[in-house]
Amino acid sequence: MKAHTPNLLKESSNPLTYTESLFRETSNPLTQWLLCLHFLSHKTIATMFRLAALAIVSAGAISGAAALVPTQGSSSTTSRREAFGKVASGLFGIGIVSTVLPEEAQATKALTGQASQFTGFYDDPNHPGCLRSLKVVGPKQRADGTRSRIPIVEVKGYDGKEGEKMCTSRPQREDLWSIEGKLLDKDTVALDFSSKGGPANVKGSWEEGGIVFPDGNKWSKVAFGTPDRLPKDMKTLKSDS
Repeated sequence: MKAHTPNLLKESSNPLTYTESLFRETSNPLTQWLLCLHFLSHKTIATMFRLAALAIVSAGAISGAAALVPTQGSSSTTSRREAFGKVASGLFGIGIVSTVLPEEAQATKALTGQASQFTGFYDDPNHPGCLRSLKVVGPKQRADGTRSRIPIVEVKGYDGKEGEKMCTSRPQREDLWSIEGKLLDKDTVALDFSSKGGPANVKGSWEEGGIVFPDGNKWSKVAFGTPDRLPKDMKTLKSDS
């Protein structure tokens, strides 16, 4: 008897229902597996997140594959239906995770590094000519191996020599101060100035090319940077890590 080979190119408004109907119509194991592969064909596993997702949901898909082998005395129709349900559950899990997780990761990535408008060098009118560098980096790893989804803001600066109202010379590395904060959204940061004797949660908003703080002070971003304000042995923000 010639095996029934369904048209795998046909689409319907409900791909899962359509594929299940084709699955019930055929008893050819090869065709059944092709149907499973067809369901997956619209998803491309191209990122580390998708590979991780496979590990999470593979158990469901594998148990479904095992169920495709009929056992003695079992109903072939019922077995195929149960098998399809198990395989579909695994594939559905892969589809959901592989679709959602990469986009979430991309959203975080787009807010860090040079993609963030906050990353760069600034002029601080309260400390003319002094270094103000800010870098947005990815969330740090916790002790349990997990990571927050909130990017970290690293700030380094120099306030000049004691008694001077402005910076007139380049600092040494040991003269720099460092603080951290969080990127609350693409236009807002929260910085912790407590190590410098200031507040612990100072919000800064991006407005017209700079960061405006609650006291009215504005750090204006310098388009081409301020390399002459860095220590002589430090050339870029990347080397400042």
